[in-house]
Amino acid sequence: MNRARLTASAFAAGGVLFLLYQAARPYADETTLEGAAAMASPSWTAAHLAASIGFVLVSLGILGLYLLLGGRRLLPAAVVAWLGAGLTLPYYGAETFGLRVIGARAVRDRDVTLIELVDQFRFAPAAVTVFAAGLALLAVGVVMAAVEIRRSGALRRWSGLPLAVGFALFIPQFYGSPAVRIAHGALLAAGGLWLAYELWRADGHATAPAGTTTGTATGTAAEALAGAGTAAVGAARRRRRPDGPGAAGDRRTRAGACPPEGGIRGRGRAGRAAPTAAPRVSRPGAGGSGGRRGPGCRRPRSTTPGGRAP
Repeated sequence: MNRARLTASAFAAGGVLFLLYQAARPYADETTLEGAAAMASPSWTAAHLAASIGFVLVSLGILGLYLLLGGRRLLPAAVVAWLGAGLTLPYYGAETFGLRVIGARAVRDRDVTLIELVDQFRFAPAAVTVFAAGLALLAVGVVMAAVEIRRSGALRRWSGLPLAVGFALFIPQFYGSPAVRIAHGALLAAGGLWLAYELWRADGHATAPAGTTTGTATGTAAEALAGAGTAAVGAARRRRRPDGPGAAGDRRTRAGACPPEGGIRGRGRAGRAAPTAAPRVSRPGAGGSGGRRGPGCRRPRSTTPGGRAP
């Protein structure tokens, strides 16, 4: 699986995990023994673990976007998202495992006063500050990635918007009803799946052969490049022909079109052209002229039966 599809899988799995987090967690009055039983249930642990993994996968997805698309904002977005995930996960770890222990002890002892420990942990100044800062940084990182997706033009312009809105609403949704929280999970799932679809589709267009339905754009570009290359080769061959359309321009660019007759050697035994000798000063009785002629010179060449210049 290539990088684009790994990135798509990270976004898709992360979005689905956030939906499972909101839909699978038990909802109850957390000031009662019923709430303590909910915290002690396996569903509570599984749901909060799903959210923790979702934070990691979305952060990995933003890093994958940077590796795929580049962009000056995607690397800072990945760094900010990773910092946010690092600050958020300790709080979620305590929610996952610490509250389970408190709930199980309260249910076993039938002691509702133990549930007071839950709020003492949740609203401790250091814990809630770190948690809120982590979620805020995650939201900033996802929003930065959505803005860069819109500017890049490689994916649909608004394909990063649902995920960005979902992370921007992560803190407010804690104060909503179960239905609101499940809807928030559905929004995150939709955002992750849309980004995954766009990445998968773009990768399919990039790797499909020319002439197929999915590779039409790529095939057209390849054909255009091939046509341009053929034209360039043809022009180069015409320039090499002495009588071709490019010969006149070629003669104008040379310093002297007709070197001395004695200044060009014939071919050697191996058939390779011998190096051109420097122009020699004509001697009395020599067949060639010592000076160079102008660009209009077109002296015909004659050869002996042996293939050597006279």
